[in-house]
Amino acid sequence: MNKTCTKCGETKDLSCFNKRFLKDGTNAGTSRCKKCNYEVAQAWKKAHPERTKEQHKKSKLKNIERYRAYDREYKRKNRDKMLESERKWFKEAYSDGKHHVYILPEEHYCGITKYFNYRLKQHLKHNRIIEGAEIIMSFDKRRHGLKLENCFHRLGWYGGDSTFY
Repeated sequence: MNKTCTKCGETKDLSCFNKRFLKDGTNAGTSRCKKCNYEVAQAWKKAHPERTKEQHKKSKLKNIERYRAYDREYKRKNRDKMLESERKWFKEAYSDGKHHVYILPEEHYCGITKYFNYRLKQHLKHNRIIEGAEIIMSFDKRRHGLKLENCFHRLGWYGGDSTFY
């Protein structure tokens, strides 16, 4: 069975239209084909971003278990892809590619890291005082940074060994 779209004017098979059932249960199809209907919906979403966001929020709250189940399944199926994406984001968000030798003066601690901001968050989680944290020097090669870090450790600064903290 064929039907003509009221928007594009093309005659298409009934399967190209979204379903719309009459009272007697027969599928009459919508007046616009799926492609035109999609274009109209996208235009409406673009014209009404606040209402679109609000509707999405309501839908998500109403169907929270379905969304959670979908997320769990997606994460299970795409675990490797997600881990790789997370690693890539982490490197871009926290690293400039250099190895930073830094100190926490209040803790008398010296360390080396490629991810300075992330490392400070880790120190906070372990209840360390990070006020006055400072990058002493940055190196392209880790081994050069380790030499400087070692100098601080020989001078009595903590770091690099879990027995100190």
